[in-house]
Amino acid sequence: MLRFICLLMLIFLLTACPGPTPPTNLPPTAPKGLSVEAGDTEINLSWQANPETDIEAYLLRFQIITESEWQTKTIPALATETVITNLINDVTYHFSLQAKNRRGQVSEASKVVEGKPFKEMPKTFPPAQPQGLSATTGDALVMLTWKANTESDLAAYTLYWGESSDKLEQSKTLPKEATTTTVASLENGKAYFFALEALNTSGQASVRSPLISATPEAPLLAPRIDNVSIEDYGLSTQVRQGAGEITLVVTGANLSDLLAAALSGSELSLISKAETEAHLRASIGHGHKALGFQELTLVNAAGASSKAEVVEVTPITAMKVLEFKPSDSTGLGTPNRPFLTLNKALSLASGNDTIFLGNGTYKTDEVWPQENGQFPPKAAANVPSGITIKGQSGGGVILEGPGLDKPFAGLVFADGGTVKNLTLKGFRRGILLTNNLDAQLSLENVRILEGYTGLFAYNAAEVTIDNSEFFGQFDPQVNDGVGIYVIGPTTLTIRNTTSHANGDGLAIEGQAKAILSNLSLSDNEQMGLYNSGAYTILADSTVANNGQDGVYLNIKDGFLSREGFEMQGTTISGNKGYGLYLKGANAFVDLGTGTEPGNNSIFGNTDFQFFDNRSANSIPNVTLVGTLLGGFTLTGGLFTAGLGGKEFIDGGIKFWRINQQGNGLVFNP
Repeated sequence: MLRFICLLMLIFLLTACPGPTPPTNLPPTAPKGLSVEAGDTEINLSWQANPETDIEAYLLRFQIITESEWQTKTIPALATETVITNLINDVTYHFSLQAKNRRGQVSEASKVVEGKPFKEMPKTFPPAQPQGLSATTGDALVMLTWKANTESDLAAYTLYWGESSDKLEQSKTLPKEATTTTVASLENGKAYFFALEALNTSGQASVRSPLISATPEAPLLAPRIDNVSIEDYGLSTQVRQGAGEITLVVTGANLSDLLAAALSGSELSLISKAETEAHLRASIGHGHKALGFQELTLVNAAGASSKAEVVEVTPITAMKVLEFKPSDSTGLGTPNRPFLTLNKALSLASGNDTIFLGNGTYKTDEVWPQENGQFPPKAAANVPSGITIKGQSGGGVILEGPGLDKPFAGLVFADGGTVKNLTLKGFRRGILLTNNLDAQLSLENVRILEGYTGLFAYNAAEVTIDNSEFFGQFDPQVNDGVGIYVIGPTTLTIRNTTSHANGDGLAIEGQAKAILSNLSLSDNEQMGLYNSGAYTILADSTVANNGQDGVYLNIKDGFLSREGFEMQGTTISGNKGYGLYLKGANAFVDLGTGTEPGNNSIFGNTDFQFFDNRSANSIPNVTLVGTLLGGFTLTGGLFTAGLGGKEFIDGGIKFWRINQQGNGLVFNP
């Protein structure tokens, strides 16, 4: 039974399923659904597949719309899309599609469709909102600035403005490079509102910038300076160094708009201002460098300024005015209203001030420092640190003390300072500087007369003397005195100076270094130059007619022996003792070498011209090449020998020291 049922089902299936459709001789049907999508120089085409099973290919025909010739592209049977490339943008093309079967039969053409390739422009966005719009007002105009937009497709800016914030009726277009513009022909005193927008090359506009306002104003006139006076100074416009705070009274015009003021670059305080008068506070400090007339600068709120030379800052000035009794009750310390005593000037000086002294003798009503009567001498300083005391040129400024028998000094320096164009006389010590290893003292065109010590410097750093004279520094009661006396680790420089008719002309002790040129040490009661341990260079100088030795070198181990004594182009003559006396320990004494002859002359001295009185164990270290000594000039290689322990005299030279080898003084080239 089951086999029967299966047979019936097989018969049913065979009768129910038709066999394959017999082929026909008809061409394919026309393709349907042809569509185009344009691109850059190309067209994308798509269509529905033909239902026939014997399709061999599709034939795509296309032409430029304005031309009659068609081009054909064969496309595989299974394709339903294709791309035509290398087309011309913005030109319209026609497209038509046919199907071809394996028998070569071609269908009718599909419906013709159009397509136009084009270059797709990138998507654009409006520019960013302009930033930083600001305004500066002027006379009937407003100048505006802003930050540049950074978009690559920026094309321009448009500025809008008007008299109402909600109604900007006027505008102007500005190039994309612009970051500033000026709107002119506005009404002064009226507020205007401004906004800015940016445009790109696609014509898109940005959001406008935040609104700002500005009001043009007529320009402020520059302040005018007619006159400047100093409050409480009367008619004087001179003010001394260190005067402190002063009030300047400025009269003129347009002063009510003042914003700032300066005197030679230093800012002034504005006390009050009105249209025709302003009061300014200035401070004239100690050590004011810009001496002379000061430039006053006034600036108003618009930046307009005026300048004028007004106040004259002067050194602290003292003068002897014959018609006045010495008193400083009315003095201002300026040339036109000077102090009448040096004491007053010194009491108000500080911080590198300059004190100017007019011609006259400063003696009456002056108080001079009193010494302590010890050695080294000390006295209360009357000259502050760094002060310059300058006398009127011509030699008419005299500081006169009570006499050398009184223990008073003229100028006592606490620290360094400078003295110019002064004469000091009648002081126990004219100038005193003690125990300050940082002090630097300078003397120029200074005469110190009739005392005990002209200049005494103890443990100072540096002393310089130029074009000066030291005379009559000698106390017959003690039979002593000295023109210049320097002790300690001091660098002493003396140029073009005379020290004569003193006890000693110049005395140097300790670890000093002395550089002396064009120095005249003559007619002193005792020695011309007394040197106890200082390295010294003596050049182009004269040591003559002194009452004892011309040059006395008292050498000490560790002092002069480190460097020595050098002499060039110097004459030592007519002295009552030795010309050059050498005593003490080892030293280098250079009076000329073969490479650098001394060109010195030592002659006509009462005792021997050169006396080496050092111990027998001392090393000679003496060269005298090119030095005229006792009537003849020594040359390189000259050798002098003697017998041990005895004097050897030749040509006025006394060699007291004979060393252990029995050799005398060796003159090295």
